[in-house]
Amino acid sequence: MSNIPMRLVSHTRKVQTLYKKSLRLLEAFYDRRDVYRYYAVLMRQRFDKNRCINDMRVAKDLVVQGEKELFENQHWHPRQCK
Repeated sequence: MSNIPMRLVSHTRKVQTLYKKSLRLLEAFYDRRDVYRYYAVLMRQRFDKNRCINDMRVAKDLVVQGEKELFENQHWHPRQCK
């Protein structure tokens, strides 16, 4: 019973979590800071491009596609931050 969500997660929070996870994924792939920053800026550009979408159906589909892309591009051995 511990896996039952106690509250609903807003769309904004889902997008924020997806963005943070995508940055952590980039950190796992690129250990040089300048290369990581370049790809982080490109990732931010992708998120900002879809920022003004008001149709929640389209926005929800974009989040689902983003989560799917994140899962498909997982690093085989991600870093563990402690």
